[in-house]
Amino acid sequence: MSPATSSPPAVMAGQLDRLVSLSTLTTIRFGVIPFDVQYAVAPVHGFYIYDERMVRVENLTAVLKLTQPSEIAAYTKIFDQFTEVARYGAEARAIITQALAGLAASME
Repeated sequence: MSPATSSPPAVMAGQLDRLVSLSTLTTIRFGVIPFDVQYAVAPVHGFYIYDERMVRVENLTAVLKLTQPSEIAAYTKIFDQFTEVARYGAEARAIITQALAGLAASME
């Protein structure tokens, strides 16, 4: 498989199963954005908000460590928009379980 293709179905099923388990932990807030939700901003690359002092942004060619308050505020706003449309707890598990069922059906 080339890097541009997805993992084999069995690997994806295992990953989804682990996400269901993670969603039950009380030490984290685990959210899932449903497939049919329209975003205020598209998630074009990954980012991590460490605290009010740094955001780490990963794109195709670089990792950026942003420390300017205005940049941190922009990513915090985007993250807040994602959390508003995400589903948590039983709703998140239902979305993942639905994806698992679809994956299982495709493997038959």
